[in-house]
Amino acid sequence: MQLGLRDSNLSADFPTSARLAIDQYGLRCTPVDGVIAFTPSLIEHILQVTGPTYIPQYAETITVQNLEERLHYYQLDNAGIRKEEIVEHVEGPLQARKLFTSTLAVL
Repeated sequence: MQLGLRDSNLSADFPTSARLAIDQYGLRCTPVDGVIAFTPSLIEHILQVTGPTYIPQYAETITVQNLEERLHYYQLDNAGIRKEEIVEHVEGPLQARKLFTSTLAVL
């Protein structure tokens, strides 16, 4: 079985997952010095400073209060994953399920 960067989050222990990510990334790309995790908690702190953010493609306003629920909707709920497929013009839930999170990350 061949592992990739997407498989590096196999451990509940962040230092172990980070080491796996560094190792996997280093096999295919330029070596890196470390890993930074953008957790919902960190994003909530950012939203406390910046205020709500609007994602026009999804017609969603993300706030400190609804961040976690909206992330779960788009990553775990079939209706949310289907909306990602439609909005992002992709086919297949595995490809779609984190596109909302990716879109949020660049705003």
